[in-house]
Amino acid sequence: MTGRRLSSSLTFFWKVILPAAWIAGFVICAESVFFVSRGKAPDPGLQSLKWAFLLVSLVGAPALLWFATGLKRVTRDGPDLLVSNYRRELRIPVGEIRHVYQSWAVSPWRVVIDMRAPTELGSTFVFIPRFRDGLTHRALGGQHPVVEEIRAMCDAAR
Repeated sequence: MTGRRLSSSLTFFWKVILPAAWIAGFVICAESVFFVSRGKAPDPGLQSLKWAFLLVSLVGAPALLWFATGLKRVTRDGPDLLVSNYRRELRIPVGEIRHVYQSWAVSPWRVVIDMRAPTELGSTFVFIPRFRDGLTHRALGGQHPVVEEIRAMCDAAR
């Protein structure tokens, strides 16, 4: 892949490693709280944790998977964007982009690209922009500069 990376270098971590580690960690902790060795009396303090672990696992795992599975790696390559889900990479002409915006709902902030027509990777691409590029804008509560960069590319292509 050539060009300038627009997405965070931690995209693979956010997409694959964090969800796997988080879910595995909660499964191991829940297992240790729910299943006590035979002949050993259950710890009364752990009894209340059972339901907390179960609740956090049942709510947290789907939320984390929703956040992580859709993340893409995005690189600017001349007038186009290269979008990858780590299995397949597509060249996206910016003229095919309908709308670009920043999602404020979760942290880290995500950039959302809506396409005019569906592609092999879907009709919407979500990525986490490089943190250091938007550090001053984040501190001031503004929009990440990559959003404006992609919008300017789209305007130039039309």
